[in-house]
Amino acid sequence: MFSYCYHIGESIEIYNSQDKNLLSKWGFIGKHSKVYDPNLHNYEMVLSTGNLSKMEIPKNSSNNKNKSLSLFQGFIVFQLYLFTSKQLTIEVAISDTTNAKRRLIFSTNNIDLVINQLHCRIPIFKFPIGKWVNLSIDILSFVSKCYKNLTFRSVDYISLSM
Repeated sequence: MFSYCYHIGESIEIYNSQDKNLLSKWGFIGKHSKVYDPNLHNYEMVLSTGNLSKMEIPKNSSNNKNKSLSLFQGFIVFQLYLFTSKQLTIEVAISDTTNAKRRLIFSTNNIDLVINQLHCRIPIFKFPIGKWVNLSIDILSFVSKCYKNLTFRSVDYISLSM
């Protein structure tokens, strides 16, 4: 999906609420709405807190296994605001140089770090409620800690769910 983008720089934008081209690459499950926030002077995506709401990139990746983000940057930064203390889960699918797929699952529901061959469940503790937060995830560090012999190649999938 982003494999033909300019990757030499330190960052690449994959979400912008005002860019229709970027928004079209995201898939949404459950109730969500795009709301203008006058304090931010920008639009924000609000996921419903009732049932499971999820936003994922690439869109419909569960139906099409051939889609991949192909992001080579080692950091992911999310700007998040939690209205309630409801569960937050961030899933990042990665691949290594041998094209083996693994998942890093960050969640407020996890109590302990759980590592197995296919995924690593990482707890998120004390996430601030009612504040905007820049959540920065160092993918390279988590990959090296969770999978000792794995050489990171790319981020293939990202999802946020509540």
